[in-house]
Amino acid sequence: MAWTVASAFQEFEARLQLTPAQNQQLQTKVNTAHQSLASAFPTISDMPLLQTKLIGSAAHGTIIRPVDDADLMAVFDDTSNVYENRYQNNSQLFIQRIRQALGQHRTQVTLGVRGQAVRLFYQSGGYIDIVPAFKWNAGGYIIPSGTGSWLRTDPDVQAAWFSQQHQQLGYQLIPMIQLLKRWNNEHGKQLRSYHLGVVTANTFGSLNNNRSDAVAKFFAWAPNYLDAQDPAGHSGALSSYLSVLGRVSLVSRLTEAARRANNALLAEAGGNHREAIRLWSIEFGTEFPTYG
Repeated sequence: MAWTVASAFQEFEARLQLTPAQNQQLQTKVNTAHQSLASAFPTISDMPLLQTKLIGSAAHGTIIRPVDDADLMAVFDDTSNVYENRYQNNSQLFIQRIRQALGQHRTQVTLGVRGQAVRLFYQSGGYIDIVPAFKWNAGGYIIPSGTGSWLRTDPDVQAAWFSQQHQQLGYQLIPMIQLLKRWNNEHGKQLRSYHLGVVTANTFGSLNNNRSDAVAKFFAWAPNYLDAQDPAGHSGALSSYLSVLGRVSLVSRLTEAARRANNALLAEAGGNHREAIRLWSIEFGTEFPTYG
């Protein structure tokens, strides 16, 4: 419970953070995934495992509770030219090999969403999406596209970009993204996580710790930044997954949120923190603190 909007946002931010136990559970799952991959693809393999690395929200520091999943890139050695000789024209064969090899090592797996990842489920709950990759000579990595072809990406550049933006925005970017991820989750997950993060970074030239004002500005300004480009320079416009109707629905949702946020700001300015908190809870869900 909170008596002011500022304290409500502060309490809500704390609720989104991973607990030490959750951080440890996530690391244990990552370690298990790495060990399974290393056993399935040892040094004598024609494509031994080189390394694994967290990518996405877990790498950028924007992961929030509850922790259902995390993305782990698995980079394989291609000194035997298996990419060119076997998988260049069919990345699905590559990802199926990863799945089958892990299955032989008694790891419970199923093919991940869009065929880009192998998903490891855990008895304790949640899962790890393993994104298999080869290093690319021109920089970055190539990963399965989900349709049999390949995509070029560079999570190292992406992570460095987020870190730089976070610093330039007074170390306020990551908590803003976390707030907006929860908002997005509460309203149909219309924005993909990485896209949402880049749009948030591009929307602001400066940030402070006034969360209600910043969130209201995001809702009002974000429609102008939806076509943000991949900072790594490989994926083009990150909004390409949005259909025409999907974009209309998203802009409508942002417009409604901006209207409600403006009313919340007016209530707060008039000293009616009860009403302001009520309005914010509509956008952020039942976990947002109540007044009192």
